[in-house]
Amino acid sequence: MKNMEQIRAQNAWNVNENIGGKQGGEVVKKLPALIRTNGILCTIAYCIEQKGEEDNGYKKIMDIIAKHLSHPEIGRCKGINNGKELLNYLTSKDSQTLRAVTSETQAFLNYLRRFVKKGAAK
Repeated sequence: MKNMEQIRAQNAWNVNENIGGKQGGEVVKKLPALIRTNGILCTIAYCIEQKGEEDNGYKKIMDIIAKHLSHPEIGRCKGINNGKELLNYLTSKDSQTLRAVTSETQAFLNYLRRFVKKGAAK
């Protein structure tokens, strides 16, 4: 049986080549501060509503986070496949769930930051 750290590391390693976008690595490094400053709900909304370049990275990173949170062994948000679904799911949850999701997201981003290269594009 894997522990949570191993699952996070494996999920981050599996997606690190798929980050893409001109700002892929930079976005991953910015998200922890955005979450601490604005909260998880505002950060998700910001990421999924980013306009501009199609491959700016924000939406893609949030989709990756949503898939990580719905991973069977993580089990924070079952059946969630993208950032928009994650936002809809979390708006109906209590503060305890939001804290747990925020904590797990920050822990996952710690691993993702380590594996992603600045300007990584596929």
